[in-house]
Amino acid sequence: MAAGSGRVGVLTFSEGPEALYRALAATCLASQDRLVKALEGEGYQVLSAGEVVWARQGAVQGARRLTEAGCQVTVFNFPGVASCQLPVLAAGFAPKPILLFSSAGARHPGLPSLLACAGSLSRIGVRHARAWGDIVDPQVRRRVRSFLDAGICANTLRGQTLGLFGGKGTGTLAPAADADQWLREFGVRIEQAEQLEVVRRAGEVPAGQVEEALAWWRENAGQIHYDETQLTEEILKRQLACYLTMKGMCAERGFDFCAIGRPPEATENWCATELAATLLNDAYDHEGAKELVACATDADEDGALTMQIFKLLAGKPVLCTEIRHWNAELGIFDLCSPGGQATYFAGASLDPKQNLRSVELYPAGAYAGAGGATAHHLAATGRVTLGRLTRHQDQYWLRIATGEFVRFDGRTNERLMRESTYEWPHAFWRPDFQAEELLDTYVSKHIHGTYGDLVEPLLDVADILGLETMILGG
Repeated sequence: MAAGSGRVGVLTFSEGPEALYRALAATCLASQDRLVKALEGEGYQVLSAGEVVWARQGAVQGARRLTEAGCQVTVFNFPGVASCQLPVLAAGFAPKPILLFSSAGARHPGLPSLLACAGSLSRIGVRHARAWGDIVDPQVRRRVRSFLDAGICANTLRGQTLGLFGGKGTGTLAPAADADQWLREFGVRIEQAEQLEVVRRAGEVPAGQVEEALAWWRENAGQIHYDETQLTEEILKRQLACYLTMKGMCAERGFDFCAIGRPPEATENWCATELAATLLNDAYDHEGAKELVACATDADEDGALTMQIFKLLAGKPVLCTEIRHWNAELGIFDLCSPGGQATYFAGASLDPKQNLRSVELYPAGAYAGAGGATAHHLAATGRVTLGRLTRHQDQYWLRIATGEFVRFDGRTNERLMRESTYEWPHAFWRPDFQAEELLDTYVSKHIHGTYGDLVEPLLDVADILGLETMILGG
């Protein structure tokens, strides 16, 4: 899913008796038609309930029709005067969440109808949002689109499954999820996939498939730095076989997103698993374009859920990285982690050739006793939205941060990357706020995000899911 996709229902309200409705029908239908066409122009599948709702029976039937059609979010449209009892009745049957919308000007009392409906829905505990103004106005359309994307995201999450490969590896509590709470609050289940099964199946991947994957890397990567100890062709083939196995298991077992632990049995005796995370997070591999699978490292379940929300909103790769170092002189964080940064970030392109020419495979480092490669690169420049779901006792918070990824001259980039772990992927993040605001309040080593401005839809997702929020610098 990406922004501007999904199924949206529209219910337009008026008021009876029938004689009054007939007098208003043309205005109401014109408003509905304009709204539907605008939403279809944004890429949504839009279903209206047909006639304008002006009586109790029509409110219930129209709302049920939208639910039966599989709509994921509903717009209550108020072109003019409308009875408050009708949207209240419809809210009991319509797909949620609900956006109240009015484009009426001074001539028609659509805005009072919206506000009256908002008061009634609030009294009965129905969550909703509001938007008003001319739907062709870019700011109004942006507000509407933000809420619709958030509602579709929240409903798409429900019924999804996180695949946890290898179990909890580092022992830290911060990334661990409560499976009951996830089902209750997000509708997401967690399923375990044992590392032994990954290793066993990786050994059975046909040699020809592994050779194709290796040939793709040889052809497209900037360089592969074999050292004949930690990184040999044979070890790299093991890593590629692990990736193909995890990709296949995600498809077979219905894992919508995943997290990979760093189990010592695998990393000490088979190979590092970070390259698998890198490739799962990309929207392509040696077989061509593919559905990316948001994948967090270090068995970071809350991180993976954060990434899935970002993915559903943005429709593009999302990184999982560590806040490695604050460079006060340059005003940047060096974000650096071995596996959760897709090669997409090397060029911010969906063309693998453009990205991979800036990616080099290096030996992973001492943490991987059995050896393996990491995909070294420096993230391309651009505005970014980052964030993370964190938990204080039983309450989830969504922390949101903005800024830009930057680069310097070649010599400075090299120096900065060599000051930490050069062979891992890096992103130089210049935040829109003082570093202390993050370092004094943030409660994880991991941070996630992608290019673009996602602040408003993230806030809408948090409101729909009942999460507390914090915007760093906001």
